[in-house]
Amino acid sequence: AAMFVFQRLLDKIYPEISANRNQRKSMYAKDKPAPKLSDIVENGAAECAEVALLAHSFLNRLGISNQYMCGAFLSKPAHDFSEAHSYIIIPTETSFVIFDPANPTDTNQGFMPSIHVTDKETFVHWSDCAKKQMNAFMILENILSSKERGFGTSNQTNIIPERDFTNRQKNQRPKHVKQKRPGSSL
Repeated sequence: AAMFVFQRLLDKIYPEISANRNQRKSMYAKDKPAPKLSDIVENGAAECAEVALLAHSFLNRLGISNQYMCGAFLSKPAHDFSEAHSYIIIPTETSFVIFDPANPTDTNQGFMPSIHVTDKETFVHWSDCAKKQMNAFMILENILSSKERGFGTSNQTNIIPERDFTNRQKNQRPKHVKQKRPGSSL
């Protein structure tokens, strides 16, 4: 419910995330002091980092334990490279919830929170892998749209699913990647 409320408030006060990228670049220029979060939002220059910070603060004020994660993201598991991305991790008794407030889910009811859930064992395994290797992703399904996304860490080198997708079997590829058939040239 808190994620739903946050997404609705964000959409109401800030309907177009990243509307002013040039303004954002100038606000973060080396010759200027670090900008205030409120200034970035007021100037329509917020991106995932600032939106995730807003969500982090909102959830903290409600007493919901959460962590701000500055990591990497795969919008499709088939992509060869990730992009830097910030999102929220919420631990529960039996799982971890990944809340991605900067990428809401577009439904016929409007934008809804982008929520992905993983069990504790998968999360701990990912965390252990992320400490050992720079590319480490959990491929998780959005609970509202069923679209798979990758959340994790990256050193900006190409993604090798067999090595970097920590919650997949060694020979299991994402749904969206065609597998090579023995004897075929695909």
